[in-house]
Amino acid sequence: MGEAFFLIPAGLLAGLLAGYLGIGGGPIFLPILFFVLRDSISPEHLPRVVVGTSVGAVLFTSISGATRHFIAGNVIHGKWLIFSAGAIIGALSGGLVVSHMPADLLRVLIAVIIALSAVRLLVPGAEISTDGKSNAPHDIWLFPVGVAVGAIASSVGIGGGILSAPILLGFWGLGTRKAAGTSSAITMFLATGGLAGHLFWGAGAEASADFTGWVSARYALMLGIPGAVGAFIGAGLHKWLKPRFFKAAFATLLIAVAIRILFF
Repeated sequence: MGEAFFLIPAGLLAGLLAGYLGIGGGPIFLPILFFVLRDSISPEHLPRVVVGTSVGAVLFTSISGATRHFIAGNVIHGKWLIFSAGAIIGALSGGLVVSHMPADLLRVLIAVIIALSAVRLLVPGAEISTDGKSNAPHDIWLFPVGVAVGAIASSVGIGGGILSAPILLGFWGLGTRKAAGTSSAITMFLATGGLAGHLFWGAGAEASADFTGWVSARYALMLGIPGAVGAFIGAGLHKWLKPRFFKAAFATLLIAVAIRILFF
């Protein structure tokens, strides 16, 4: 019960930051889960259950964010469907990768992803006003790209927005809102495939009685549901708050967390 008093507000805050800063929930859920679970899960299994449960929580925030972008008309359906088809296939392999990767290596990769998320916050995004480039790759290439993004994102416990949005911006020339909206919709399917993969490939693991595969439904729900509410609210905060200061402050915090995960 005591965990709920921490995790529910933490999930809400994580969702607010994810929606407001546009980084997805994974880089925020990962450190929260690391510090909540480190005393109750063996070091061998800790990185794996953190990744699997983070993907479960991301599913809720991604549904919330995607819903808002669908309503706003920010999702390009053709690109979303092709990219998502590949992302689901790639994400299904995430649980397999996690099951066989050495725990110490996985912990390092998680810390690197958190640090890269911090760097991404500090780098100004390219403002592209068009809805596509004449020399953009054919959309069929979104499928293998989606497979790669899905596999990487699911293996380290994130939704993939930190990867898919820059790809859609830089290679397919989407405007920032269209890239964010399409990426959000992709994340919804990527997280679905990733969750299924972590449940299936982690089946039989004895991390804890509370876990199914590499996923704790209890922790995923306590973070994901309030996170979904927070993400929906946070996505609308740009009307009142400028993100520059918050991005710098939060990026600094993420870097500190990444260092702590490496050396705790």
